Amino acid sequence: MDAIRTADTDALAAVPRLPGANAPRIAAHIAAMGEVIDKMTSAGVSKSEPVRRRAARLCAAVASPAR
Repeated sequence: MDAIRTADTDALAAVPRLPGANAPRIAAHIAAMGEVIDKMTSAGVSKSEPVRRRAARLCAAVASPAR
């Protein structure tokens, strides 16, 4: 989640299968939800169930986009 929260519009646009035109809206939505995400993290909410391969690739692509 940290990689997704810190990703800028360019990093999100570089994610495979994510339309680049959607990147600014996604980045804005993630930024707007920052306080909620912080509260959930503070309350101990985390992603603990298995991650599907496709979701794992998406997270990896955001964390280190190919440029």
